[in-house]
Amino acid sequence: MDDYGVNIDSVSLEAIFRRHHSWLVQRLTRKAGSRDRAEELASEVFARAAASGSQINEPRAFLTIVSRRLMEEFRRRTLLEASYTRALQSLPETVRPSQEEQLEHAQTLALVESALAGLSAKARAAFIFARIEGVPHSQIAYKLGVSVSSVRKYIDRGDQLCRESLRARADGHTTISGLPRE
Repeated sequence: MDDYGVNIDSVSLEAIFRRHHSWLVQRLTRKAGSRDRAEELASEVFARAAASGSQINEPRAFLTIVSRRLMEEFRRRTLLEASYTRALQSLPETVRPSQEEQLEHAQTLALVESALAGLSAKARAAFIFARIEGVPHSQIAYKLGVSVSSVRKYIDRGDQLCRESLRARADGHTTISGLPRE
């Protein structure tokens, strides 16, 4: 094993954290645009590393992959929240949800988005086309180059993941990010 190779079973995640945390925060600061946000993202990366239980032979490569996925989730969530905010601003003030309701909606959207991150690109697209945009299954199948039965399976899997995430949050087993509570 080289100088950076680490087996998560033989060396604690704490050692990986001490060795690579500042590097990861610096890397994420450039991408997230804020050191505070980078610190949050780095914590999430290490939490996911701990939850994975994977053997980590190349910590920086592993942390890079996890952080890329997390940054993509962050970008999608930011776009989703911006879209939601624009939609709210277009509503007359008399029917606009309260600040608390808006926060709850944003948290639910983030949880659903996190749940959908576990799907393949085609399954995620099928779910969004069907559940958000209301596209018929046959059109989704054509767009994605798959069968209608595959589209149904993709949507069913997305529904299942969303239900599980929402149920876990309601039971107090996960945070908004979808990670298990400690």
